[in-house]
Amino acid sequence: MRAQIIKAKAAINRDSYRAEVLRAQIASLNPFEAIDRHFEQTHPRHTLEQLEQHVDEIMAPDLHPPTDPARTVIEAFGALTPLYAVLEHNKNAPIGEAAIAQRAATFEEFMAHQHAEGRHYLEHVTPEHWQQWARSLFDGKIKHSYAGIKQSRVRSVIRDYLVDHARPYTATDWSTIKVGRPTRDELVGRREANSPVTLERWQEIYDQLIDINELGAADMWALGLLTGARIRELANMAPDQIDFDKNEWRIPETVAKTVASVRMIPLTPMAQVIIRSRPLLDGLYFAGIPHDYDNNSARWRVACTRAREKVGCIPRVETQHSTRSTFRTLAPRMAPNTPDGVIEAIVGHEIKGGMAAVTKHYLRAFEPDAHIFMASWRPAIRIRQLPK
Repeated sequence: MRAQIIKAKAAINRDSYRAEVLRAQIASLNPFEAIDRHFEQTHPRHTLEQLEQHVDEIMAPDLHPPTDPARTVIEAFGALTPLYAVLEHNKNAPIGEAAIAQRAATFEEFMAHQHAEGRHYLEHVTPEHWQQWARSLFDGKIKHSYAGIKQSRVRSVIRDYLVDHARPYTATDWSTIKVGRPTRDELVGRREANSPVTLERWQEIYDQLIDINELGAADMWALGLLTGARIRELANMAPDQIDFDKNEWRIPETVAKTVASVRMIPLTPMAQVIIRSRPLLDGLYFAGIPHDYDNNSARWRVACTRAREKVGCIPRVETQHSTRSTFRTLAPRMAPNTPDGVIEAIVGHEIKGGMAAVTKHYLRAFEPDAHIFMASWRPAIRIRQLPK
């Protein structure tokens, strides 16, 4: 009788997780007998209203992990995974340290939100709960694009755990959501931040950096244009990543921002000249805070921003990322017959569409094409290591 009552409660329950728990192992009366025993000890009289109230109590959110016997019975339906264990698992994911740190920081925000709602286990979190958190991001003042990035990071942590443990995962259920549209200022700012500069303007900024003796920032500015690499990747360039005989720079997962960023970049002669001229300190060509990837890249990001401010660069427009955008815009014009996917593989972009599977799984087959492409990239610029 009591099992039937709880089954009926499950049928009308709006919370899909609670309904799923109630339906779980409904045919077996053992868990419900345990609930009955606890109920009988608590209530000398057995009425439908008391039973309904008791079910509501044991299913209500709690600010603390469940400890009472009734909740213990519900936990016995299956092994529950604490949310912190999901995060611990993510630390062993085959991605770069930077990506893991970014995922961890965002997932901790997600955990705090779930704990505040009384959910402490992965099995307690439904896609609907995840979407509630995703919507809460838009209540703040962060950009829509950043909110989307945060959603993707949390989803990646959950996806990797569920897939690795052979548990069901449906991508459409955990898809990112959008609330409203980005503001015009955000759209304009995003466009300007990804705008390339002309080679004439690039040269003007480079020469001014040399004039004020900002040699490190100038070399960063030059290598960004010659390789299409991110500032973090340049800041953590080390000798074991460089093969001057093969003219190759292999970016490892400890430095890469994403899985797609673990890649090989062919080095042009001009890029090699710059790298060879750099003083080697603490095992890095751009030495900063020793053995600390995050702080070292942050140091160079701040240093380069200040150097560009000194020479009158437009803030948030003429940035280090502008050199990467310039590479992606201008280099293909010198090698128009480059196979699909090669340029994206060089700059470390996520590849989508029909070429995605081919390029990801047979990336080394594209390396000869990458060398051919980069051999054509000879921008008409002047650098300090090769004076007139």
